[in-house]
Amino acid sequence: MPDRTMQGVFPIVSMPFDEQGRIDFDDLRVEVEWAISHGVHGLGVAVASEIFKLSESERDKVTKAVVGQANGRAKIVINTGEQGTDLAIHYSQKAQDLGADALMIRPPSFIPVPDYEVAEYFRRIAEAVDIPIFMQDQGNGMV
Repeated sequence: MPDRTMQGVFPIVSMPFDEQGRIDFDDLRVEVEWAISHGVHGLGVAVASEIFKLSESERDKVTKAVVGQANGRAKIVINTGEQGTDLAIHYSQKAQDLGADALMIRPPSFIPVPDYEVAEYFRRIAEAVDIPIFMQDQGNGMV
């Protein structure tokens, strides 16, 4: 059973890119280590980390790097929200498999959808994983 106690400070990782636009994994590991050494309780890889710019392979490598560097010393939350439910489920299951402690999921927002569809989106994702989900406060544009 996953540990569902999430409390404390969880800053969002700032994704380091090199001059060619590639992820600088050495800098990423240094950032994770610095944050943990300064007492954070967890770290998030999210929209502010520019996760939406990453390929699936890059997302996996980032998750592995952050989880590996944290090595259980801080909880890791990965943003897996997407415009489609099946893709969000895929990313959510992958993050869980790669060692994420929790997920941060934003509702679909590209094309506004009714509230009942947003609820169904979160329900289906929650049924597909065993780790906690943080619902990101990002509106879907519906009134």
